[in-house]
Amino acid sequence: MSSSMTGWVPDAVVAMGRRDAHRISVGKAKDAHSVSQDRINEILAEEAGKGLRVVRLKSGDPMIFGRAGEEIAALRAANVPYEIVPGVTAAFAAAASAEIPLTLRGLTSSLVFATCHDKDSETLPDWAGLALSGSTVAVYMGRTVAGRVADRLREAGLDDDTPVMAI
Repeated sequence: MSSSMTGWVPDAVVAMGRRDAHRISVGKAKDAHSVSQDRINEILAEEAGKGLRVVRLKSGDPMIFGRAGEEIAALRAANVPYEIVPGVTAAFAAAASAEIPLTLRGLTSSLVFATCHDKDSETLPDWAGLALSGSTVAVYMGRTVAGRVADRLREAGLDDDTPVMAI
């Protein structure tokens, strides 16, 4: 028997799992966590401790803003063996879908992954200078603060004609 923990993963993907798997939804959205990260860590260790094969299924790549470090630490502390299977991070998927390269010879030769929020949900401007220096900046978790991010980039000197993709 398997136990499967899902965050925000499309139902069609979850349905591909074993039919006899016990599914525990631990989905998160901004300011709406159905299960705390500490509890997710406990569930991972508890279910594995029962001798079950546990899958922590996440959308995107768990190593990019995915709290994987905390889950790895919890599994190590509980002496639970684990394997990480990388996914496709949102920036790569969005760029491929829109057919817009994230780097382009002669224009941009560096790519930065940035989050809009610190641990206290404050909008972060630290990476604005990177955009000014010609880096492509892939901003994650910015839906609710996109206007503030745009304002901060303008304040930092980014030209209004700079191409932007919002997905």
